[in-house]
Amino acid sequence: MKQKNSATTVVYQEQVSPSLALYLPVLFVFPAVLLVALPISGWQTATIAGACVTALAALGVSRLGHVIVIQGSGANALVRVGQAQIEMKHLGELAVVKGADLAAATGPQLHALSFRKLQPKTGFLIRIEVADARDSTPYWIFSSRKPKELSEAFAKAKAN
Repeated sequence: MKQKNSATTVVYQEQVSPSLALYLPVLFVFPAVLLVALPISGWQTATIAGACVTALAALGVSRLGHVIVIQGSGANALVRVGQAQIEMKHLGELAVVKGADLAAATGPQLHALSFRKLQPKTGFLIRIEVADARDSTPYWIFSSRKPKELSEAFAKAKAN
């Protein structure tokens, strides 16, 4: 029987997609392209151009999301947010930021060197301190729709 490698076992995974409100401006792309292209070309060409540009805009908005993954357990566990990853041994405490503290955490209190992946309208931010003295990044701050599950998975992966 083959044993699973603990470093590749996914403990937690979450896809943080953009809110539907970010897709509203995409609705105005088609009429805008139509108004610009119609005087230059025919009706069919303007319609095709509008549909293509609208599809590209919708694809661009959908790419604004990110994936949060906690993989493995113990000091060798990995935390990935989007394309960035860091080993658990370099991380400190996790804190959930919510309510009135959201504006301060993403505004005046936001450190310029922090790693951030923010989504508007998620309602929660996760802040994880970076404990590595060689790393100039003081903390990671990113959006999550399931902060309770994420903090439990983080604590479980860090404890093992």
